[in-house]
Amino acid sequence: MDFDSAVEIINNLLKEKRPDTFNSSWIRKHAPNEYRFIQKNVRAEIGGIDWDRVTRALDQKFHRKWKPACRNKSIRYSNKEEVRLILDKYRAKLYVFVTPADKNDEHVRDIICIALVRLAQKGNVLARGKIVKMVRFTIDEWIETRPTLSS
Repeated sequence: MDFDSAVEIINNLLKEKRPDTFNSSWIRKHAPNEYRFIQKNVRAEIGGIDWDRVTRALDQKFHRKWKPACRNKSIRYSNKEEVRLILDKYRAKLYVFVTPADKNDEHVRDIICIALVRLAQKGNVLARGKIVKMVRFTIDEWIETRPTLSS
């Protein structure tokens, strides 16, 4: 089994069962083999399953139906190592916040943002500060290049 076939099976199950919402527990119940594959092979930089990668690969119509598990209130902390792990992985692509060349660069920008936002949601204040600084470059680029925002 590979990632694409696991996503295809989950897509087909979602089309067949038509749940109002779904999450990791729903996948574990209805597609246990695919869940085990994802659990073992689709990991985030800081540990845990990278559900963002899985949901992004699903059909667009299922994105809104994804409801992640409830999170407890996060305790604020500072961990440079977690932020460094994410930034080092994408070091050569950080230019995408200033000037993305194509749709693929915009996709990479989204992936980097999501990874940093997930860290910030866990309570890492350094990740929060970094994402705010980096997204500012993107917003400035939008204001310069999109006439509807420039005014």
